[in-house]
Amino acid sequence: MVRVYVQTRGKSYSEQTLLHAMKDVQQGMSQSKAADKHGIPQRTLSDKLRKAHPANVGRPTVLSDETEKQIANALDCLTDWGFPFQTIDLRIMVKNYLDNLNISQPQFRDNMPGADFVYGFLKRHKLVLRKATSLDKSRAAVSPTIVQEFFDRIKDVIDKTPPNRIYNYDETGFVNNTGNSYVIMKRGRRRAFKVEDNGKQTFSVMFAANAVGELVPPRIVYKAKNVYQNWCEGGPPGSTYGCSATGWFNGIQFENWFINNFLPFVKNSSTPPEGNTVVLLGDNLSSHYSLKVVELAKENNIYFAFLPANSTHLLQPLDVGLFRHVNSGFVKFVQEIATFYLYVQNVLIAKSELIDL
Repeated sequence: MVRVYVQTRGKSYSEQTLLHAMKDVQQGMSQSKAADKHGIPQRTLSDKLRKAHPANVGRPTVLSDETEKQIANALDCLTDWGFPFQTIDLRIMVKNYLDNLNISQPQFRDNMPGADFVYGFLKRHKLVLRKATSLDKSRAAVSPTIVQEFFDRIKDVIDKTPPNRIYNYDETGFVNNTGNSYVIMKRGRRRAFKVEDNGKQTFSVMFAANAVGELVPPRIVYKAKNVYQNWCEGGPPGSTYGCSATGWFNGIQFENWFINNFLPFVKNSSTPPEGNTVVLLGDNLSSHYSLKVVELAKENNIYFAFLPANSTHLLQPLDVGLFRHVNSGFVKFVQEIATFYLYVQNVLIAKSELIDL
């Protein structure tokens, strides 16, 4: 629903109107005539000419001018990468930015800006909304045309990038119970249940590898409020650890992986020449791409190549070639442990033992 505001006092004038009035005075018109002509209080016009109040017209913005410019530049960069943001994506980016800095903004509910902020932001930075072309279900499905368009878009940058500078990243989830399995039962019974010791607990891992097979140290995210030291022992060298409410990667965890895992690995690699572009191929989840991630990517000449929607099961190298085997192997191993230790009930593997597996 569109908000309707009723101005209760003061005259309404724009920044552009004020600039016109100041220009008239500078060209010889008196302040009083310029103020009457443009409907601006003479005292205000005088203060602006004397630079007594250098601030812009209207209420100050919630974010600083510099921060808003950085966000606008990030949106432009994401569009160049083939991933233009929607208004909800912009709001999530601002929320993640404030959350990362531990800033509580009272104007935003739970740090999530509303429609008013989006409208003002677009107006201040001369951005517009374009209506996306709607696709029916059959056309929206992954087709050879969509796949070809994706490869055509990234062809130039891929052709100029050596294989050891082309990376794919993806996260996969694990649960520490055996899941569904076949059991022996009497013929005629339609359902079988097995008793769980506790509810299953989820954790996820962000993997990344380049086209020559070099693996970036992973980041492991637990479903928890805190991470304890014994949960961080026994993992691959260089691994980092975090937690989230769901056990999956959110904007904060993706930013931590990008800064603490991916960037150091790329910078410390001895094979790539300095200055070459790094291509980072992955999904297009807007919640992953914070303002800081976009800025660091630009600074380090990293090009995000976003896969088409609903295509990761076909085009995501890690998903197609690695995760199926890793996940099935993990489940099989957990089932073997459960069978060894307990014959009737299912078992849960403690978090402190998960990484060793």
